[in-house]
Amino acid sequence: AGAIALLWSAAPGLIGDIAGTTAVLDQVAVDVSDTSCGGTPANNNVWGQGKLDAYAAIAEAPTGETGRLTGKVTDAKTGEPLSGAEVRISGPIHRTVTTGADGSYAATLSAGEYDVTASAYGYGDGSASATVTANATATRDVSLQRTPEVKISGTVSDGSGHGWPLYARVSAPGLPVGPWFTDPETGRYELSLPADSTYHLTVAPVYPGYQTSAVDVPVGEGDVVRDVRTQVVETSCLAAGYAYPLRADFEGWTDPGVRAGWTVEDNLGGGHAWQFDTPGGLDNVTGGTGGFASANSWHNGLAEEDTNLVSPVIDLSDQSAPQLAFKALYLGEGGTARANIDLSVDGGSTWTTVWQKSTENVLGPVSLPLPQAAGQARTRLRFHYAGSGIALWQVDDVSVGTCVPTPGGLVTGVVRDDNTGEPVDGAKVVDKASGRELAVSAATPLDPNLPDGFYWLFTEQAKPTLTVSYPRYATGEATTTVSPDRVTTKDWRLGAGQLKVGAESLDLTTRLGKSATRTLTFTNDGTRAVHVKLGEQVVTPTGPAGQRAAEETGAPLRRVKADP
Repeated sequence: AGAIALLWSAAPGLIGDIAGTTAVLDQVAVDVSDTSCGGTPANNNVWGQGKLDAYAAIAEAPTGETGRLTGKVTDAKTGEPLSGAEVRISGPIHRTVTTGADGSYAATLSAGEYDVTASAYGYGDGSASATVTANATATRDVSLQRTPEVKISGTVSDGSGHGWPLYARVSAPGLPVGPWFTDPETGRYELSLPADSTYHLTVAPVYPGYQTSAVDVPVGEGDVVRDVRTQVVETSCLAAGYAYPLRADFEGWTDPGVRAGWTVEDNLGGGHAWQFDTPGGLDNVTGGTGGFASANSWHNGLAEEDTNLVSPVIDLSDQSAPQLAFKALYLGEGGTARANIDLSVDGGSTWTTVWQKSTENVLGPVSLPLPQAAGQARTRLRFHYAGSGIALWQVDDVSVGTCVPTPGGLVTGVVRDDNTGEPVDGAKVVDKASGRELAVSAATPLDPNLPDGFYWLFTEQAKPTLTVSYPRYATGEATTTVSPDRVTTKDWRLGAGQLKVGAESLDLTTRLGKSATRTLTFTNDGTRAVHVKLGEQVVTPTGPAGQRAAEETGAPLRRVKADP
């Protein structure tokens, strides 16, 4: 408010001109790059347009004798107004304004000679000159010639081993167009952009676990082909079709049946050993989330414990530089405990310590090379905790080896209603043999070229039998041949009954004690059987009508003699 008051006192011509005042303040604001809450470096949700610069605002304000400059920016060929065009006005003072929906612009300026330059996406710049006189309005329209467009096309594919096409989002930050999406089956994309420029494209695979790629594409006057190969995020190795030789996140490990060959050893037999149920109520402090493994003398009444958490055998025969990575919280500064990790390359017959801590606390990610295990097919790891008193060791997100492809292929498709052809969102795709849910069909609101009801999945099987189900539809089932390192398309049409009733309403009148008959026809136009159950439906009034019904005492009882 203070800056506006100062500005209006220096430039009375701006008093009440909210748009003009805002334009001056925005134009001279000092950008502060802080995108922590979204936005761009120049216009974000922390600093808005930037820091106010009152001194610069006064310098750019229309002082002395002032007038108005107005006009329209239009398409030179069609005459259609161009909304959102930028108009730069240079002269005694400088102003940058944006055209409205009708292509018009306006600015309050100091009297004098001005150059007017207009620009809009997809058009070449247009210019004009104008003279602004005191207490008068000058009009300068600007027409812009559309710039020829070129096509940028290519494919987006996996670059970490499988090589399959990827369904990805392609965007051009800073441009008022897009995003575009690749074809899930081929990975192909195509976009049309103005010629003679360099575009900074962002390619983000829709499938999780892949890196986002920044691609610079210079274009001249001809079409350009630019393929993109996207890498998986190896540190997390969450991309479908990739895995570490061993990974453990300890989710659900309170059930021994889900521990995938890991074993717990209580070396003292006192009942204190590795636990997976947040002993003592202490949350996961390793830097991981959810479940974790914990050896906790502190929680166990400071009692002494000696326990091992032992991995199953790990095949590292194809690994040349395997590593162990995990997240940890180790508190041993009291000197009453020790934590060490032992390695075996003979299936557990002999062990060598590769990591050890005693009084030095540990918090966060830990990574260490395992050169001894390179090429070894019978590797095992042992997390050994021994201690008492105020000491504990939490472990989470254990991975061994490097992130490598696992054999298999992708399956994509659309689930539709067999009667109407409309997409079905929320249908579950399940592997029949294991009963494991592999995918759920979903809407694709941002991609105009891909119908809703889209699903995708990875399978290691060459010929899996898949089922697709959704409430009130017949379950679909099919055996699909899946090509390795490729995308296989499998669309589904779910059958269901489709009931049609011969009349919207049916009225019937009869005397007490008598009966009457009317015919109502039901037709099933669907592809599956439909079951109809007829019965009475009690309708209870709501709102004011319901209140009145509750307050009424009803009609008095009448007894009527019926004919026999």
